[in-house]
Amino acid sequence: MSDIIQKYQPKASYLGYTDTMKASRNAVIILFFLMFILIGFIIERLTLPETTESMLIEAELAANEQINLVPDLPFVYDGCTLFVDSILWSDFSHACYVHDIAYWIGGTSEERKAADQSLAKAVAKTGLIGKLVEYPVYIGVRIFGNSPLTKALNANWGFGWE
Repeated sequence: MSDIIQKYQPKASYLGYTDTMKASRNAVIILFFLMFILIGFIIERLTLPETTESMLIEAELAANEQINLVPDLPFVYDGCTLFVDSILWSDFSHACYVHDIAYWIGGTSEERKAADQSLAKAVAKTGLIGKLVEYPVYIGVRIFGNSPLTKALNANWGFGWE
């Protein structure tokens, strides 16, 4: 009886999908997603905001206030590293600017965690979109904030020191 059922059971290839086709479709989806991320990363790096003189002064004042010392390397603001500066009506650029100052100064792992928490809270205060991305921003900055990728971009924790 089971031989008869198997004989008349439609095979996946008859229906248009094989395991190879499913694997190929999944590979295309993954490649598309990775290309989307890469293109976004390239655009983000090509459209970096300018670090103004007032930003440099404010960063140095913050360093003097926090640690009575200014880091060796000049402060550089690069917007929201590896993330967009704004989504629709939520602008995260000021939150990222304050976070960049904290990362430039550096410090202990507890100070880094506090800076990352402050960033997430500031992003949440930008509105509904900010509240929706608060936790992904926090998780992203905790994972990538001191990674080889941000070190290559000179945006890691304590990037002001040689």
